Amino acid sequence: MNEELEYILRVMCDYVDADYDNIDFKRPRWYTAHTWTAKNEQRFIDWLTLYLYHEPDARQILMRYPRKKMADCKQVADLFVFSFGWTVADG
Repeated sequence: MNEELEYILRVMCDYVDADYDNIDFKRPRWYTAHTWTAKNEQRFIDWLTLYLYHEPDARQILMRYPRKKMADCKQVADLFVFSFGWTVADG
């Protein structure tokens, strides 16, 4: 796995106290194994937006057009979480 993607997934695991090394990311629907609150989901989106903005290597991996524009980074962070984020728990 690419080291930028691995770092992003490790941070995502930290948000739910999950052990990155015990998750099989090749398993279908691996992202349903844990839940997070809507607040933590938004915090992760905010973190990922800033990370993409400041890290050109991460932009290269996740963005089709890796421009350093905050709006583009936010859009990609939203899409990443929509596609691969943990399930949001009620409450």
